[in-house]
Order: sequence, then structure tokens, then C-alpha cells
Amino acid sequence: MAVQAGGAGPIGGVDSTTSIGGASWEVHKGSTGTWNVYSYVRTTNTTSATLNMMDFLKDLVNKGWMSSSHYLTSIEAGTEVFVVPEDSIPTTTTARNRPTDDVDPRSQ
Repeated sequence: MAVQAGGAGPIGGVDSTTSIGGASWEVHKGSTGTWNVYSYVRTTNTTSATLNMMDFLKDLVNKGWMSSSHYLTSIEAGTEVFVVPEDSIPTTTTARNRPTDDVDPRSQ
């Protein structure tokens, strides 16, 4: 059952797929009219993940969508339910963030 109420879902259509952190991701490319939006949607379910944000930045640079001379100033992350089995509605979400040093993608 697809859940799309209120326009839930990534901005833009699927542009490509990529493998990051041992998982396959659909990469959506779109725009709000003000800025470009790149959404990575995991293609399989998981109960936990440890991901390096630099891997996603490198993917954007490799696709030519972000210059390696640019710096990331903010990230929005979280869960958004797109498809849910009828008998399995999630009730809680937990996110833990670890502070990291500013990293220049060119130095990785």
C-alpha cells in the first residue's frame, strides 16, 4: 500500500541507483524552485544502519551534481514512510547524531 498523503515522498523522479554502505539506494533529483534536492531512498528495509555522509557527498560529486569545491552547510535527515504493510504501522522513530569535524570532500 503506497502512502502518499500530503505529497509525502522525495522531490523529483528516480534519476539513478547507487550502492552506499552496503545497500542499494534510489537517487531522486528535484528542485523546490529555490534549491536543488537530492534524495536517497533505500531500496530494502533495515532495522539499523551506520552511514558515512561523506559517501553520499562523493556520490553527488561523481554524478557531477555537486562541485568538489563546494562545502556542505546543512543536512536534513529522517524517516518518511512511503510504503507500509497494512499490519505494520511504525509508531516511533529514533535518530542519534554524532558531532563530526567539518570535512572537505576533496580531502577524502
